[in-house]
This record gives sequence, structure tokens and C-alpha cells, in this order.
Amino acid sequence: MSDAEKLPVVLIPGLQSDRRSWACQIPFLEALGYRVIVPEGQHRLGSIAEMAECVAAQLPVSAHVLAWSMGGYIACRLLELCPGRFASLGMIATAARPEDATRTAQRRLAMDQARREGMAVTHRANLAMSCHDPSRLSAALLADLIAMAEEIGIEAFLAQQEAIIARPDGRPALAAWNGPLMILVGEEDVTTPPDRSEEMHGLRPDSRLFRIAGAGHCAPFEVPDQVNAILAGWLEEVEVGRLS
Repeated sequence: MSDAEKLPVVLIPGLQSDRRSWACQIPFLEALGYRVIVPEGQHRLGSIAEMAECVAAQLPVSAHVLAWSMGGYIACRLLELCPGRFASLGMIATAARPEDATRTAQRRLAMDQARREGMAVTHRANLAMSCHDPSRLSAALLADLIAMAEEIGIEAFLAQQEAIIARPDGRPALAAWNGPLMILVGEEDVTTPPDRSEEMHGLRPDSRLFRIAGAGHCAPFEVPDQVNAILAGWLEEVEVGRLS
């Protein structure tokens, strides 16, 4: 198929992240001929619903949506707001279920750390927990990710955490939507463990589930070659089906 026939790809970032978190995917997808859109402006809003409204205003009429972590919570809300704009959905290291008490307690500790020690220290600690093997991150990438978190700022971090804690149950919307669904998770993800992905796959048995060995919550930049190969195959499969 020609590049002109391909639908755009929307990449929805996660907590305290912008387009820099997708640094390993954007040039790869563009080289495949996809127009890549990373929504902006949702970072400082106070609820998942508000974030979804902001992202909805930036969605094309039809697009492939790839949503990572907090981006997945936003995507579930978007499935209620504008399901017809999704040509396909990829849920990466995320969940559809609401928050639980254990995870809320962990978030509160991170929020307290950010207030005491600043965003750079807090984000570095978050990356150490979220990556199965943080040593695989280059010094340049790590520096860019820390700078990203600092630029977004502590107040946005606190607002995002509160929004995540209060997020609604996304399972009904995900189960009701009948478009092509791909789910990707690192086998060693301790932030959003694989059972969350298994649950989403159970809601939608027709979905495709990919589990990546040796990767944690940050598979898109921990093992970018593996993630990119999965994304390329998935998008090609959906595009061929759409045009057939």
C-alpha cells in the first residue's frame, strides 16, 4: 500500500511524559510512512475525563491509537467519547480496571518524595522501578527522560497522580468497543503487572496479546526493537484488513 493510504498513528504518553517518551517509536513509524501525532496539553489537567477531552480535540477522523500506561486510562475514556475515530487500539503496559489501595499507597509515597526531593530524584526512582534493567538505557536517553519530567513539573505530576487514583473503571468501554485491539506488556512489569493485560484480553478474546520477556513497564524504550517489530506487524495487519 502507498504511504498516502495509511491512517495516522496517535501516540498517547503516560505519567509525566510527552513525545520524548516515544523517542524510539516516532522515527520508526514515520520511516514506515505513518503520520505520527502525539497529543499535547493534557498533562496539567485534573481528571482522566478532562485529559480525554483534550486529546479528543486532537484526534483525526480516523487513526490508529497506541496508548501507554496513563495513556491507556485516557484511551478507555476516549472509547466512550469518540469510539468511531479508532481504526485500532494498542494498549501498552496499562490496565482498564480502576485503582486499588496498594497502588494508591505507592503513588502517595512518590508524591511525597516529589514534594521533598524534587522531580528529577523522583523520576529517576520511578524509572529504576519501572525498567526491568535500567542499565540498558543510554546516558543520553536517561538524561532526556529526567529533563522531560522536570519540565512538565511537580504540580503536573501531582495532578496526574490524583487523576489516576480517581480514574473510573474502563472495562465496560473496552469490552463494548469492537474494533481491532492489541495488548502489549513486559513480562517483568511490576508497575502494571501482566495480569492486568490478561484481564483486558479476557474482556476481548478477539484481541492480540503480546508478552515481552525481559522487559518491564517501559518496554518501548527498554527493548525498542522488539516493540517496534510488534507495532509494525500489528499496524500492517490492520491496514491490510481495512483496505481489503
